[in-house]
Amino acid sequence: MDSAGAHPIRHELKTWPKSFSAVLSGFKKHEVRVNDRDFLEGNELYLREWNPVTPTGCAGWDCRS
Repeated sequence: MDSAGAHPIRHELKTWPKSFSAVLSGFKKHEVRVNDRDFLEGNELYLREWNPVTPTGCAGWDCRS
């Protein structure tokens, strides 16, 4: 939620292909991270598969939670 608690905040994060596949398949259901973005209950998480080997870094898959 935003600071007023009215709207969920959307956090967009890059993740490595191996971790992204595990999330997409349902095998990986959580991850412990440093709270450097003020994550709050009710926020939306938007993961982008990121591959530094490709010219754009994009591997072409997105996942929303």
